[in-house]
Amino acid sequence: MATANKNQSTVTTLDEINPETQAQEVAAAEVSESVRGANHDDALSGKKVTLTIFQGEGETGHEAVQIGVNGFMWLMPRGKPERVPVEVAEVIRNAKITSYRLGDGGRAIEYETPRFAYQITE
Repeated sequence: MATANKNQSTVTTLDEINPETQAQEVAAAEVSESVRGANHDDALSGKKVTLTIFQGEGETGHEAVQIGVNGFMWLMPRGKPERVPVEVAEVIRNAKITSYRLGDGGRAIEYETPRFAYQITE
C-alpha cells in the first residue's frame, strides 16, 4: 500500500482564481456549448439539452435532485429548466422505482415506474 506525503499533494486556493481568468472561463463557456472546465470529464459528449424535473408531492417533492455521472454531481432544482449534458438527462430518463403488487394466487408481480416527472427538450 502506497502512502502519500506532503510533497506529493497539491492545494488549490481561492487566491489562484482572479477576476480576469474567471471572466475568460465564463466567456469561453458561453462561446461553446461543450462541457469543459477545470474538472470536466472527457467521457461526456459535450451536447446539452434542457431538463426540467417537476415538483412532486410531499417535502421531498420540492427538494433539488442530485444527479451523478462519472463522479461528477449536478444539483437540479425542481420546476426550473436547466441546460445539462445529455448524459445527465439520460440518468433521469433511466431512473425507475420498482414496486410490487399481489397477483393471482398471492404471487408478487414486479413493475417499474419513472422515479421523476420530467421534461427534456433540445
